Amino acid sequence: MERQTTSGFLPQWLKLALIFCLGFVLYACSSLPERMPVKPSYYISDTGDTRLGELFEARKAAHQGLTGYHLLIDPIDAIAARLMLIEKAQKSLDLQYYIWHNDKVGALALEGLLRAADRGVKVRLLLDDNNTGDLDASLLALDQHPNVEVRLFNPFVYRKWRMLNYLLDFSRNNHRMHNKTFIADSQVALIGGRNISNQYFDAGESFQFSDVDVMMVGQIVPEVAKSFDDYWNYPMAYPAAQMIKASDHQLTLNQLRFQLAHYKATSTAQNYLDLTREQADFDNWLSGNEKMQWVPAHLVQDSPEKINKDAKRSEHLTFQLQNLVGKPQKQLDIISAYFVPADTGTESLISMKRQGVRVRVLTNSYAANDVGVVHAFYAKRRKELLENGIELYEFLPQSRNVKGRKSKKNHISALADDGADKKGLNIGDSSDASLHAKMMTFDNQQAFIGSFNFDPRSANLNTEIGVILDSPTLATQVSKDLDNSIMNIAYRVRLNERGKIIWEEKTPTGIKVYTHEPNISPIKRFGLKVLSYLPLDGYM
Repeated sequence: MERQTTSGFLPQWLKLALIFCLGFVLYACSSLPERMPVKPSYYISDTGDTRLGELFEARKAAHQGLTGYHLLIDPIDAIAARLMLIEKAQKSLDLQYYIWHNDKVGALALEGLLRAADRGVKVRLLLDDNNTGDLDASLLALDQHPNVEVRLFNPFVYRKWRMLNYLLDFSRNNHRMHNKTFIADSQVALIGGRNISNQYFDAGESFQFSDVDVMMVGQIVPEVAKSFDDYWNYPMAYPAAQMIKASDHQLTLNQLRFQLAHYKATSTAQNYLDLTREQADFDNWLSGNEKMQWVPAHLVQDSPEKINKDAKRSEHLTFQLQNLVGKPQKQLDIISAYFVPADTGTESLISMKRQGVRVRVLTNSYAANDVGVVHAFYAKRRKELLENGIELYEFLPQSRNVKGRKSKKNHISALADDGADKKGLNIGDSSDASLHAKMMTFDNQQAFIGSFNFDPRSANLNTEIGVILDSPTLATQVSKDLDNSIMNIAYRVRLNERGKIIWEEKTPTGIKVYTHEPNISPIKRFGLKVLSYLPLDGYM
């Protein structure tokens, strides 16, 4: 009897062998190559003769050892500050971001950086590579400029099929550089939660993030600049030209310059730029017409070694934060877009409450959260937190259609008294924003602002940066704003007399009570419940 054969098909054992070999080759190729030799570079410290240096020289001399700060809460103020700093810079611009999108804001910022480089400013652009997929051609072209260097932090090997990087090297690629810093002429530094994308600056037709940055001068700026240098010179910061194949992209520097200039001239871009030119806050702050608060400030940051899990405990932001603020004695307010306390955080917050500390948390509701899966791992802790006296508020779901900005301040309104003529913590409106801010206040004495969310991902996986301002004025103002107006923008979550979770919403006719989580279908609610049982808290 002859052996049966199947014409046109490979034997099963050979198929398996080929699949194994292919998988092995793909895995081997997913490892990062050795970084090409690069010359270390450092921030330019001799910038006292620049326009920005001269603007702040007298004020810094009068406040030795202190930091002057200004909150950037309104999104148009925030982008106006960045674009004007790019325009005013004369020697250096150092920018470090987690996300830089190929959209209106991203294009206008790139156009500004390119013009700055043309007039002799040294530009260093450091981007985490998780969100640069549609920018490869532009980054490669920009990097051709003699005054520009572009580096990608923890880069992806596979540029087109980017998910392959996670499938083949999940452990490395799951650690990301989440820092956001902006430094102009080593004189002015910005830190906060905003990335470079339409969603953070009121520039898109989809929902907008409500966020907070802090702009600083004085003592802390060299520390922020040194932090940038640490990441810039770290072995995981690869030159863009090494990771992006020139053969895959035909865009030249001159073509990029033409495209960006052409886009800037469009009515869409000009209408948006007109809004930024209307903002007086930044100019008033620069000129000294607006009184600047000068306070002791402390930079807290993760070492870039955290990406490789090699950072010492003292090199973690969480360790530094705890050492600087200690244990709150009276009050802790947490504003965190993604709030996943997990076991350790839950125990810590409950312990504080038992010691008499008021603990209040503002985070996103499910409908306001742009990463719905994260909500499952917050919701599983919700009842335990409430049972132990933690106050929870969830940002109201927002409209997904932006109709346009009618005036300077009414689009992103305040956590402030209704009708009050004062500056408060204007972090949200109940019409078109989703919470993205990361802020904490301690005992009405200190305030933290940065990129750090209250979740395991920020604590253990990603690198983060932030600043602690020893400002009782700011911390007290935040607390008062939350006391007076948090119900204008958030559900109050609490337990009813039967121990069931309810959501209370302030409406024109009174308080509306929900006995089931608002704006989520029973099927989704069930799915999130099932998901919450999986041991995934540490990845959130």
